[in-house]
Amino acid sequence: MIIVTIMITISLIIKFQFKVASVRKLNEVKKTESVSVKLSRICHQQFKIQFKIATLTYKTLANCQPSYLYNLLQVHQPSRALRSSTQKLLQVPFLSTDFGQCAFSYSCPATWNSIPTSIKNCSSLYSFKRHFKSHLIAQLTNN
Repeated sequence: MIIVTIMITISLIIKFQFKVASVRKLNEVKKTESVSVKLSRICHQQFKIQFKIATLTYKTLANCQPSYLYNLLQVHQPSRALRSSTQKLLQVPFLSTDFGQCAFSYSCPATWNSIPTSIKNCSSLYSFKRHFKSHLIAQLTNN
C-alpha cells in the first residue's frame, strides 16, 4: 500500500514539473520568476476579456445598439418547445478553424451562453456587471 502511494505521488510530481516547465517555455518565464504569478496574470487577462465581451453583448442585446454588432448576433430559436428556450441563448456559428474563434460573431455567443440565466436576466447594466464579476471571481476561486 505504501509503495503504491509513493508511486502515485512521484507520478503526480513529475506531471506537475512537466506543467511548470511547459508554462515556463510557452510564456518565456525566467528561472528566477514565479510561474504562479505568470499564470495568475494570464487567468486575470482571460477573465477581463470575458467580462468585456459579456458587457458589450449585454449592452447590444438590451439596446439593439450599435446596429452593426446587433446584426452579427442571432438569437437561438429551437424548432420545438424546450426548457432552454427561456435562457436567452445566442446561436454560435460553426467554424472549422481555431483562428475564426477569435471573431466577435463566435466569441460573443460562446461567452454569452456560458453565463447563468439569472445573470443574463439582470434589469440594469450595473446589476449585470456586479453579478457577472462575482460569478467570475467564484469561478477563479473554485478552480
